[in-house]
Amino acid sequence: MAEKFEKLAGKVYASDKPWLKYYEKLGLPTTGEPYPAFPWHYIVDRNAKRSPNGPAVYYDGRKTTWKELEEYSKRLATALADLGVKKGDVVMIRLPNSAAFAISIWGISRTGATQLWVDPLRAKPEVIRQLNEVDCKTIIGLDVDLDYINALKDETKLETILLASKKDYSAEEEEPKEIPGTHNFRRLIERYPPNPPKVDIDPKKDCALLRFTGGATGIPKGVMSSHYNVTSCVRQTFGLTFGGAKGFDYLSSIIVGKDLPVMIPIIMAHLGGFEYIYISDLGLPIVLLPDNRDYDAMVRAIEEYKPIMVMAVPAQWAKIEEKMGEMPMIGMPGTAPLSPGVMDRVEDKGGLMTDACGQSEANVVNVANFTGLLVRMLPPEVL
Repeated sequence: MAEKFEKLAGKVYASDKPWLKYYEKLGLPTTGEPYPAFPWHYIVDRNAKRSPNGPAVYYDGRKTTWKELEEYSKRLATALADLGVKKGDVVMIRLPNSAAFAISIWGISRTGATQLWVDPLRAKPEVIRQLNEVDCKTIIGLDVDLDYINALKDETKLETILLASKKDYSAEEEEPKEIPGTHNFRRLIERYPPNPPKVDIDPKKDCALLRFTGGATGIPKGVMSSHYNVTSCVRQTFGLTFGGAKGFDYLSSIIVGKDLPVMIPIIMAHLGGFEYIYISDLGLPIVLLPDNRDYDAMVRAIEEYKPIMVMAVPAQWAKIEEKMGEMPMIGMPGTAPLSPGVMDRVEDKGGLMTDACGQSEANVVNVANFTGLLVRMLPPEVL
């Protein structure tokens, strides 16, 4: 059977990159290299230097600037280090889409520790298995989920618990609550200085993220991503459209600080976290919502912040389109194909739809049609 298949396929393998011959015929670059190598938190530091007061995160009625995000993440890193977190350790983030999740990504990066993103809806037995498999001892979770977290602690090596609130860094922020045996997320950030210890990080070799995924192969397995895996994929994703890595970095330098938000209601513990890093690397602010099934809140956020792009899963697109009139935005469905009917209706309301697909193992984009989007955006005389 294998010999018959090879004969039919002409022994064509993905490693041969047969698609590149079409790039060459069209005069397109076959690579965006060289890609710069840096740890994730450099993105925030760079943007804070270029535009300290520019918007970085819009969350539940509150704006966090790049300078604030830099300082919060440095304070968190200082606190984590004092709590014993060091390079090579694993820190689990089990939070809904929130400013606290965003701060955690950059703060953990500064410690040299590996992040483990877990969907809050993930079944407890699977979470226990993941925690034990990677010897995770520190978790950042929600205060309302303390009973759940304590149950995890009983069956794992968890020692250190940081608790955030859904309202942290929102317009309706409440007084932090100290709970015995835990550390309040916001209190730690308030108490510690923005002076984390220096950590030697190799962006190409050090593991920045563990995400457990099974695809179609059964039990989820830990997929390791280095800092470079993700930041180079950002440039590969947008590179052809913007002229390679250098073009991407130039674009980022001129748009950072601009109030051109992108809304991502996809779960951050899944695809949304990658997309958040992508958008931050471009220098654009993100609109985060704590409930990715609150479609009325999504519509209100679109009307308030007027995002230039919305990245959502097909079920979210169907509900958003159903509830909205005009939709002057770039739209990108993720995780599954969007029905032609929904796509057509969004475009009838003024939207420009493109698409992308990928997998966790590819950090996370395999194919993206940004060039096709530009063709539709630009007038014929430019083309």
